[in-house]
Amino acid sequence: YENSLLAIKDTEADPDQFRKLLTAFIDIANADEFIHENEVMLIQHAIDIWELDVRINDPKSDERLKITS
Repeated sequence: YENSLLAIKDTEADPDQFRKLLTAFIDIANADEFIHENEVMLIQHAIDIWELDVRINDPKSDERLKITS
């Protein structure tokens, strides 16, 4: 996973493209209506590697994962 994130970072895409990909990851995590802590961890790892200035919520029961800033 980390190697893939680094390869994507090396494409030198603009921050908007990284954010769109991050949104796709979040949509996938939300698809089954159960957010596993590993999904949150993997998405946070992508944010860190891509050096995005965004935060995600810590979803509680029956909440959806989303970008908060």
